Amino acid sequence: MKKFSNWIFLTTAIGALLFLNACYRHDSLSSLVTFEGAVFQGVYDSNTQQIKYSGPLAGVKVFCEKYEGYALTDSAGRYTLKVSPAMRRFEGPDYDTYTLWAEDGSGGDEKITVKAKAGQTIQVKPFLIYTHSYQQ
Repeated sequence: MKKFSNWIFLTTAIGALLFLNACYRHDSLSSLVTFEGAVFQGVYDSNTQQIKYSGPLAGVKVFCEKYEGYALTDSAGRYTLKVSPAMRRFEGPDYDTYTLWAEDGSGGDEKITVKAKAGQTIQVKPFLIYTHSYQQ
């Protein structure tokens, strides 16, 4: 009888752990992290050492490093990028660090790092991609 009660306890404990793991994994997989923001263009003047804002930048690819996919900016420079967060474990922080990268295709780029957790929509500070202007 003692072996049977040990077997029941062990089976129940393993079943409970598998159930909790399945619930946890389902929650992690079904929630996405959404990043919303804008990309602007500017020109860096080497004489004044200032960046002059030129307006929104359309057609820029915004990536999230280490994740698949990208978002393209619209005519107003806005984008929405959704990523599926990495599988979480029971220990560790709730928030992950994401590095967003905007690239305009002509060599201009900028990176921004943000913290987010599954299910959140994060408003990202605007990217400013600029070119250098050398005037004498």
